[in-house]
Amino acid sequence: MVELVVIGGTGLAAFVAATVETARRLGAPRALGEWAKARGHRYTPADPKAKIGARAFGSRGDVLFTIDFCRVRGEPRTRVVADVPRGRVPRIALVQRSRFERMFGSALPVLGLPEIDDAYIVHGLEGPEARELVEPLLAAFERLDRRSDVRLFADAGRVTLMWAGVEPDPRVLDAGLAVVLATVAWEKPDAPYR
Repeated sequence: MVELVVIGGTGLAAFVAATVETARRLGAPRALGEWAKARGHRYTPADPKAKIGARAFGSRGDVLFTIDFCRVRGEPRTRVVADVPRGRVPRIALVQRSRFERMFGSALPVLGLPEIDDAYIVHGLEGPEARELVEPLLAAFERLDRRSDVRLFADAGRVTLMWAGVEPDPRVLDAGLAVVLATVAWEKPDAPYR
């Protein structure tokens, strides 16, 4: 009898999780549209025939950005992209550690910020420079860290942030956009002037 209850409870939990994820996936495009409208950005709904997900377009100063829903290796993702209008941003990649890595892996302090060192692997910039970029964004990274497979890539003329799933929460969309815009705006001279 106990086995039936456990099996039934496990099946019910799986069903509820699948139902919640389906509702999130179906409600996310509408939420992205409402987010875009509330912030004065343009929105285009998904086009299944062209295999294009829902997208929001906007600008902050001279920086144009796009937030869209895409698929990477068949998995749905939320992506925030901005091109650098002039100059270049330093190469950096922040890749979220898996829950398993956090539990059993050892995080080497790179930035001296436990919130980031425990949660992300940093590539590209040296510790002090990466800290200068990331430290003002701790609240945004904390909000994003509730999602999985968060990845930030900056390379010369483009900054891309993405995470698993389609995002219905406007606060998480705001956090993602804040990270991308701050990365685009961050400039570090290669060498001091003499």
